[in-house]
Amino acid sequence: MIDSEKLCAIVTPDSAPSKRLVQEARNNNMLINATQGRKIRAILILENGMAVVSALNPETISSRCMGKNRILTSEEENNIG
Repeated sequence: MIDSEKLCAIVTPDSAPSKRLVQEARNNNMLINATQGRKIRAILILENGMAVVSALNPETISSRCMGKNRILTSEEENNIG
């Protein structure tokens, strides 16, 4: 899991700069591979310069981050506690 507040950007791995970023992060031991052997579909760039490669689509990751940070309604809060 990654703290969504530490996330700077979510990019696709298709462009040459994205591929370079992954290679540089790998060379500098700043890469976390979270693909579990699957195809890279998203690159997450963190505040501290780390890069995380993921098999999830950028849209999926973005929606999960947005859902986590949204404000709960009073009814939802009552269901939690």
